Parts: sequence; C-alpha cells; structure tokens
Amino acid sequence: MKVSVIVPAYQAARVIGRCVRSVRRQSYPNWELLVVDDGSCDGTAAAVRTAAGRDARVRLIKTGHRGVSFARNRGMAAACGEVVLFLDADDVLLTCCLGEAVRAFRDNPDAQIVEFGSVEYGAAVRRSAVGRCERICFSRDEALREMLAGKTMRHVVCGCAYRKDALAGHWFDEGLHIGEDCCFHVDVCMDADRTVLVQEPLYVIYPETGSVTRKALNGRDLKSVLAAHAFLWKRMSAVSGIRSALDNFLFDEKMGYFNRALLEGGYRRYGSAIKELEYSIVTLLRQGYVTSKKRFAYRLYRQNSGRYVCLIKGYYRWRRIDRKWYGTTGFRDRCGV
Repeated sequence: MKVSVIVPAYQAARVIGRCVRSVRRQSYPNWELLVVDDGSCDGTAAAVRTAAGRDARVRLIKTGHRGVSFARNRGMAAACGEVVLFLDADDVLLTCCLGEAVRAFRDNPDAQIVEFGSVEYGAAVRRSAVGRCERICFSRDEALREMLAGKTMRHVVCGCAYRKDALAGHWFDEGLHIGEDCCFHVDVCMDADRTVLVQEPLYVIYPETGSVTRKALNGRDLKSVLAAHAFLWKRMSAVSGIRSALDNFLFDEKMGYFNRALLEGGYRRYGSAIKELEYSIVTLLRQGYVTSKKRFAYRLYRQNSGRYVCLIKGYYRWRRIDRKWYGTTGFRDRCGV
C-alpha cells in the first residue's frame, strides 16, 4: 500500500528541509512525497532538492502563486498512492506515522479515514507502553460528534490519512482563505462510513509566526470565515443528533475570530465584514441550541465592549467578575439574560 504525502509550500525555505527529512526517516518505505511549491521566491525549491538528495521518492511540483487550496488540489491530482496524507511545510511526522496509518487501514478495511493524535513541538510526547498504538473506531455520526466536541479528534486535514478512492469528487475550495481544510475534511467525513483514531501523537506541530492563526486578519479573511461556516452548517445540520454540538462549535469559532477582529482594529478597520460576523453570531444564538453559559457570556461581552470576557480557543476567561456571581438569578436578570 503506497502512501502519498502532500506538502503545500509557500516561502518555506527556512522550514521545508525539516519537513522533508521527517518523511525520509519513516520506517515504512513505500511512500512518495509531493512538495507543491506555490510560487515561492525565497529558495524553497532549492531547499527541497537539498533535503531530498537523490531520493527519487521526493517529487517537486512548481506552480504559480494560487494559494494553499490550489496547491493541495494539484498534489491530489498528481498523487499515485492508495493513501493520501496532508502535511504542512512547517510540521513533521514521527518516524512510525506512515506505518501506523497503513496498519490501521489494513486492520480496518471498511475505514476511509485514519486520524492521528498531534502535539505541539516541545510538549511531552506520551507513547503507548505496548508495541502498537491504541486505536478507536468511529462510525460517521460518532466521528462528527467527536470532531465537534474537539476533545479527541481535530477538524483539519493535517494529521489525517485518507484512502485515495474516498477523495473522489472532493476538492479544496480555492475561493476560501480560512477554513478550507475544515470544509474539505467535513465533506469527506460526511461520505465516510468509518474513521479510525490513532490516539498516539504522531504528528508534530511547529507553531510559526507566519501561520494564519497568528497573523493579523483582514476583511477577506472574515468573509472566508463566514463562507466556511455557512458551508459547514449546510453540510452537517441535517445529521441527526449533532445540531446542538454543531451550533456550539460554530459559536466558539465565530467568537474567536470576532474577538481577534475587535482586538486588531474593530469596526473601524473591518467595516461591514465584522458586522456580518456579529450578525451571524446573533443568528446562531436565536436558534436556541447554544448553551446558556455561552449565551450569557456573549451578552456580558457585548455589554462591556469585550473588556471583561475574552473567548480564547473555546474557553472563557473571566476578568473583574466574581465567579460566584455567575448563575445566580439576580445577576443574570441584571444582565438581561
């Protein structure tokens, strides 16, 4: 079983060598690495050639600068493997990653997706005491619930391996600049009968200052967030038993971007884009599926112009508010909740 590893790279000369070397060190030998250079002008292609050496399994594909979605689509079109795995240019795989993916697919012939645990570089990596990694199998609906809960499964393509035939008809939306990987992953999951989760952290994330989650937003990014969330809601809202989890997941995502936009310039900088984002938050609240704690936090947030409550990665951090007040009828009534 051949594995195609697809790496989109743009201005990644500083980190791409580390990524390529991590794939070359894999204990499983039957793989190909497709590095799609998305019009870089910093020597990314030269860095790939240097890291690849004479390894014919590493292929460099050069394109014009058309974005990460186009680069991944280009890589999928050129992939020859039975399994496709997406890897970011600034991340790495542990040496047993591809082998575990192939083993999971062979042991579960009805599975279309294998997802690995991930860890940020520098964090402690816990390995199983036994020789094999621990696995959990999920049906489609179970996998969607776990993904929305965000406890064991992620909602992005990096750290996931897909059967090539399961990707037929699925492509990254080249019009999205944020959330394109989440939309693609959900689209594939909706058509997948079974997903296997390998609990061990085999995918290592290097936090880079130039990533989308760390650089300043712009109006186009907020428009992309709205389009991605609209796609996710349309695709998943009909699935039985996940409507509440879906609305709460989208609320957390929207509030995260809304808070960032307020801190980075607010209404003066983003204009109609941030107003549309806020309107989508209010629309979600009116549906009645968002939890009372989050509804209360949003009301308090808006009443105090964001100075007292800050939503970060789905968790609430309270400032200048006595925690024992929360939940009392009088305090909630005074806030108009």
